[in-house]
Amino acid sequence: MRKSKVKRLPAPLREALESLWREGRYTLDELLNRLREMAPAVGARPEELPSRSGLHSYLQHFEKKLARYREAQQVAGMWVAKLGEDPQGDVGRLLAEMLKSIALQTMDAAGESGEPTGAQDLMLLSAALKNLAAAEKTWADRELRIRKELAAQVEQVIEQEKRPGGGLSEDAAARIRAALLGGEK
Repeated sequence: MRKSKVKRLPAPLREALESLWREGRYTLDELLNRLREMAPAVGARPEELPSRSGLHSYLQHFEKKLARYREAQQVAGMWVAKLGEDPQGDVGRLLAEMLKSIALQTMDAAGESGEPTGAQDLMLLSAALKNLAAAEKTWADRELRIRKELAAQVEQVIEQEKRPGGGLSEDAAARIRAALLGGEK
């Protein structure tokens, strides 16, 4: 599948076009005229510029992507606010899983579109996945440390209560361990 003429424009020209479109102040014809004015400055020839219908098609697709991006930002903002309340809880873990899912969907979409994935995109995605794996390990290590500390505290209380005159039987101590630690020691 061949790239559209807009996608083949020099990056500065395409980025300027997208920026002007996001402003929402220009009609399609005004954008096309601005594109024609800016093209010589970046070395684009007139035959390399898109037609009106090609530009319209590109901007429709761009608008859909922009709407999805804005929606994702809004959802992410809600999750980040929730994460701020309890960064080590279920929301933090869910956020990491969601990021992995998004990364995989991005890779899948890049493969389906037929467009080659850039080395920088792959590097960034790889770094994000690596950071997620490190965060998951940190969470797991932290949870294990907390469980061990809790077990030690429970054992300390049980041992104090089992001393002569403490009144705690071994059977009662075993039930307390099972209830608090799930049978762990």
